[in-house]
Amino acid sequence: MRCLLTAALAVCLGAVCAAPAPAAPPETITFQGRLTDADVQPVTGSVNLTFKLYNGGGAVWTETRSVTVTGGGYSVLLGDVASLGSLGLNESYTLGVAVGSDPEMLPRYALGAGLLRPGQRSPCRH
Repeated sequence: MRCLLTAALAVCLGAVCAAPAPAAPPETITFQGRLTDADVQPVTGSVNLTFKLYNGGGAVWTETRSVTVTGGGYSVLLGDVASLGSLGLNESYTLGVAVGSDPEMLPRYALGAGLLRPGQRSPCRH
């Protein structure tokens, strides 16, 4: 009887003390932008956009996709089409955006260091 009670207590304590597994960190980056035409009027419709991440030199990541733009605004999850998994996301990057076959818009957007790498646990989680 004592062994059964000890085993039951160990199972109960294990269930109470077990912390839930941390969720995998996101492998995408949310990016929102505003698109206007040559007359600075908001664009509405489907537009092909090319996004590129740079780390000091040439592009280290590229993703091209059709994006729905409403009243000039759009939102995308970068990494949804072309995986960001091979990048060291704990580094600083700049993001370039090009519309259709137009040259990339300047200046590029600065993305700071400190993004989590896939599989890395946030120091803020308990």
